[in-house]
Amino acid sequence: MKRRTKRDLTIFFGALVIIAVVAFMNSQVGRMGNREDFEKLLLELESKELEKGDLLLQWEYMRETKGSLRGGGRYAEEVLAHDGDFINLIGFMTPAEEFRNVAEFLLLPIPLECYFCSMPPPRDVMLIQMEEGETTHI
Repeated sequence: MKRRTKRDLTIFFGALVIIAVVAFMNSQVGRMGNREDFEKLLLELESKELEKGDLLLQWEYMRETKGSLRGGGRYAEEVLAHDGDFINLIGFMTPAEEFRNVAEFLLLPIPLECYFCSMPPPRDVMLIQMEEGETTHI
């Protein structure tokens, strides 16, 4: 290959890399802004529930859960204090298969933007299975 052709290809691929990096950084910055907006929304919804006097389990207590599949979970004292009580947990539904007549879904503190890019940590995911014959929809 001629020297000029190599130089032109290097410049071309360099420009592609720079454009890809800028696009990636732009998407990450936008995603962080969305996360902050959704966290503010979650706090607003939680404060409205607390004003009504409902029992509300907050995600921060669920994040303190420790344990393993084999040994089971060890929950925070705030969670254990409400064992057997009817409590509310505010979050965003993420169905696995269908969007109508949903019988099973994930409940997350903020909605997923992309299953591959921003998967939440395991302590931020709650699997909800409706009772037999019960369904909901988004």
